[in-house]
Amino acid sequence: MSARQTQRDRLLALLHSRENEWVPLPEILALGIAQFGARILELRRAGFDIANKIERDESSVVHSWYRLLASPKNPEAPKPETAMPFGAVPSDGDWYEREHGPRSVQ
Repeated sequence: MSARQTQRDRLLALLHSRENEWVPLPEILALGIAQFGARILELRRAGFDIANKIERDESSVVHSWYRLLASPKNPEAPKPETAMPFGAVPSDGDWYEREHGPRSVQ
């Protein structure tokens, strides 16, 4: 098992253990996960519904929380181990053309 899978599995285990409860970011960071945002994105792409909220306190300090709302309903949904790697390009076409239409030829 690669380090990324281990990190993703540890993050998912934490979120599962507190299902439908907000998990503060310091608890996630305590797992020692590199690029926790990328791991959350991988889980979301694998079909996990993960919510997040951000609040500023009276001294403008930002506080973040994450919560697992649902696991994939489809038993054929990709597991975290097979989620698209961070930075991979989806195979559903050119992102620029999806966002802006056909490129102009110059």
